[in-house]
Amino acid sequence: MIALILIVFAGLSWAVMDTIKHHYYESVFKYIKNTFWYCWFHEQGWRGKYNFDSPEMGRKKWNLLFFTPWILEVNKPVQITDAWHFFKMLVLFALLAVPFVHEPLTSQWYWDYLIYGTTFNLSFSLGYNTLFKESLWIFLGLIAGNREG
Repeated sequence: MIALILIVFAGLSWAVMDTIKHHYYESVFKYIKNTFWYCWFHEQGWRGKYNFDSPEMGRKKWNLLFFTPWILEVNKPVQITDAWHFFKMLVLFALLAVPFVHEPLTSQWYWDYLIYGTTFNLSFSLGYNTLFKESLWIFLGLIAGNREG
């Protein structure tokens, strides 16, 4: 059962990734007003890993020894610079955890595989085609439509 929950979580996380990448301006994410989160979820959020959001300015660095600059610097992990990479990390963690918590659902492995694959696809489709679309939230009256992205 835990494995199925992880697979649903992975499918929904993948739906967030694809929604941000391909349908940001038709998604609920464009309604985020806080500047940090707006930039983090925006389709151009990947630029957040660069200084001043410009690839020409180089990657943002973290100094591991706070009192001695430039001695031990590493690139800021890309997984926390924007939503797409963060949700990709969650997908990988969830799917890689499944073998450790898997309990057979049926007596045949291939039926389990089919159930897991179908669960992933259904949760992805639910998120991508419904949950993260602005039209659902406008229909429910939770957001007002026509905000420019």
